[in-house]
Amino acid sequence: MDGATVNKDEPAVPNHANNDNNPAIDPLRNYRDQKVEWKRCDSIILGENHEGVFDRLGARLQCAHYRVPLDYDHVDRGDLSNGLATAFQLFSALKGSDPNDTLGAMNLHLLAEYDMIGFSPRGTGISTRVHCGTNEQLYFEDISSAGKRPENLAKLDYNGRKTAEACCKNPLIPQINSNTTA
Repeated sequence: MDGATVNKDEPAVPNHANNDNNPAIDPLRNYRDQKVEWKRCDSIILGENHEGVFDRLGARLQCAHYRVPLDYDHVDRGDLSNGLATAFQLFSALKGSDPNDTLGAMNLHLLAEYDMIGFSPRGTGISTRVHCGTNEQLYFEDISSAGKRPENLAKLDYNGRKTAEACCKNPLIPQINSNTTA
């Protein structure tokens, strides 16, 4: 948390033993006490063309969401949703591989042997996402090898700048950073 200071004469973590029901003393209590409910994941979390993997994982692939403060320094400003998924860490490995080849078979073996839980950091995956849409006119981009022409590179640069400007206007952006990942 930016700008936080610690008085060396006070404990780093306050003792709330006698004040657990006072949100003014422990503003994160409602976040700490929430229950996570695991449910079947939506198959779209794996992306396209992975229905077979989703079916093979079956009930082992479960998802959940938990609330986190939008701003840890001002918890009254609202919540974001962070997503959890069992076996989530292997999704990226499974996305680019055939489950019948060596890597895919190894991934499925690991999934069968171990319970793995991963999370989507704020702004990504199945958590509250950041969208950087713009109403500006964007140009068609030629992403082929022939797209290295100066006029196409100028279009890529223009589109990138307009998308970045839209991101800077998104009110979530100040809260999507390494300090607030969890």
